[in-house]
Amino acid sequence: MKTKKKKINVSKQELEDLYLNQGLSTRDIAKIFDVCQTTIRRWLAKYDIATRTSIEGKQTKAYKEKSKQINKQISKTLTQYYKESGHILIQKCIVCGKEFEVIASKPKQTCSNECLKIYLNTTHPKHVAKLKSQVCKICGLPVNRGQKYCPECSKLRRQELAEQLKNRITVKCDNCGKEIERTPSTLHKHNYCSVECMAKHYSESEMFAGENSASWTGGKRHYTGNWTKQRNLARERDNYTCQLCGVTESEWHKQMDVHHIINYRYFEDKKEANQLDNLVCLCNLCHSFVHSNSNTDKKFIKDKI
Repeated sequence: MKTKKKKINVSKQELEDLYLNQGLSTRDIAKIFDVCQTTIRRWLAKYDIATRTSIEGKQTKAYKEKSKQINKQISKTLTQYYKESGHILIQKCIVCGKEFEVIASKPKQTCSNECLKIYLNTTHPKHVAKLKSQVCKICGLPVNRGQKYCPECSKLRRQELAEQLKNRITVKCDNCGKEIERTPSTLHKHNYCSVECMAKHYSESEMFAGENSASWTGGKRHYTGNWTKQRNLARERDNYTCQLCGVTESEWHKQMDVHHIINYRYFEDKKEANQLDNLVCLCNLCHSFVHSNSNTDKKFIKDKI
């Protein structure tokens, strides 16, 4: 036998109070009366109550309170995850000296908004020193953040640049010998008429090769040998998990870094450096910690081959 549904009668006054005055959505009202959402829409049409648009619905108090609760739950779960994964740092407030927890990827200098207001106040000594650095380079008057000169000095600076443009010097391109004009401020040891000439001269001349090159790093190259294969094997062996904090690639949404326990440059045979017993999976935060001075216990670091 089919059970008969209970008939629920809602007055126009009740519906107007819930929908218009309290700002509840049709879904929330449906939960109160234990009916479906379409029934609430029918009641609104029956009583000639105008429905809200999606933009108007997001401006109601009920929607804003619900979004605040959701954001609080998300922040709680995130802080719990960061604590469990070990990516929480303890830092001292620069104003009151109180120790507080902060996420490693989002460092803060103050423990609260009150301390932040005190820090941003010009009476704080550290902020005063910061403000002193924001002055004009010519006259020393205070300027806005990111500006080098005050309005009057910037006019003088533009006039000087205009005079320099008038007094151009004719020089020859170091590659093709073509005559070009340069201002005194843009003259260099080597001058070129185009980027192509500069690239050609840099590639053919011995003056810019090897140790004379500006990008010389001591002859070091990227990892060679069977690095790509061994890197994938190390990630698979460690179950795609950081061996220091325990976070997985699925949780971190990034591939794990693969760290050489004994430094790669100590090996003449690079295949020997890429052996699995010399490799370990780390997330990028733990990888940077291992190479930093904070790693006082020398975790995953060996100096001898």
